[in-house]
Amino acid sequence: MQGQNPRPVATVIELLKSINPDMRMRGIKMAAGLGGEGVFFIATVAASEDRAQARAAMMALHNLVHHAARPESREARDVATQLLELAQGPRSRFVWTEAFYLLGLIGDRSIVPQLAKLLENSERRYDARMALERIPGRESLAALKQAHKGAVGDFREALAQSIEARETPEKSLGIRR
Repeated sequence: MQGQNPRPVATVIELLKSINPDMRMRGIKMAAGLGGEGVFFIATVAASEDRAQARAAMMALHNLVHHAARPESREARDVATQLLELAQGPRSRFVWTEAFYLLGLIGDRSIVPQLAKLLENSERRYDARMALERIPGRESLAALKQAHKGAVGDFREALAQSIEARETPEKSLGIRR
């Protein structure tokens, strides 16, 4: 295709690492169409010691996820799978906590079993719980209920809160559809 960049991920990464804020903003905007292919590369920049680069990369990751989450999107599942790998991986806390947050926005029932396993990880269980709370469907609610059965202490209370939030009818909260 004439006029199209054959290396869009590399271009976005280069722009996000720029010292020029206008160039970083271009990278943030360009990230939207990268799909799952761009998630790990952007996350690498998000883990940077350079705060401006890290912030720009995280904004780019949000832009990518929101674009992939649009109705009838074909890349949503791929992006969710890549985010799940980030959430489980050795990246910085800043990166994996944000990956969990974004999973709550784009995730579906296909990732629930892996998120449910992370409820057993003492370091990541609260973030996994919040992602499951936001993912619609019976599967995510069932995972929360199953974890609640064996949980103790503060985490048991947190799971109960998530279950209550999921089971509270939107109507009673003043939300209409």
